[in-house]
Amino acid sequence: MKKNKMMRLASSLLVAVLLTTSVISGTFAKYVTSGEASDSARVAKWGVVVTVTGNDAFAKEYAGTDGTTVECTDSKVVAPGTSGSFGGFAIAGTPEVDVMINLTATKLNDVVLAHGEYDDPTGLGTTEKFNVQNDYYPVVYTLKKDGNPQYIGNLQGLVELLNTNFNSVKVEANTPLENAFGGYTIEWEWPFELTEGT
Repeated sequence: MKKNKMMRLASSLLVAVLLTTSVISGTFAKYVTSGEASDSARVAKWGVVVTVTGNDAFAKEYAGTDGTTVECTDSKVVAPGTSGSFGGFAIAGTPEVDVMINLTATKLNDVVLAHGEYDDPTGLGTTEKFNVQNDYYPVVYTLKKDGNPQYIGNLQGLVELLNTNFNSVKVEANTPLENAFGGYTIEWEWPFELTEGT
């Protein structure tokens, strides 16, 4: 008899456990949720505009400062009293990424009278000589930023300045490049008369 009671009790407990498990699993199922998410992006704007103007810095003919003309029929020339422009360059835009500016200028052949002793070139038949103490660069180059002179000197100095000031220059994203750099022009002149210190 006791065995039957124990069996009934054990069977009743088993049935109760199964019912409870069923109820709990059904309760948990009521709290399962789901959702969706989406996103989009566009490519950041590069936005850098480099403008270079000019091509021919020298010519076969110039109007001199005193109203005369300098002219050569077979090649481009420079002479005292002449001047010209290489044109210019500008960096503009507002890029949305950091920008690294690298400008490389290469030195062209400059007009130079090397230091040393020379025969009198006047053609007057004299045998006198004259000495040039330092290398003489008669052509003067001027770098202007937005119309204001930034450099005045020989070609080698101009090339060094450009390569130094525009080499590995980092500009932060969203910086207007017009403000950071501006517009530049490069001009040249062979003054007809020397000024003090040249």
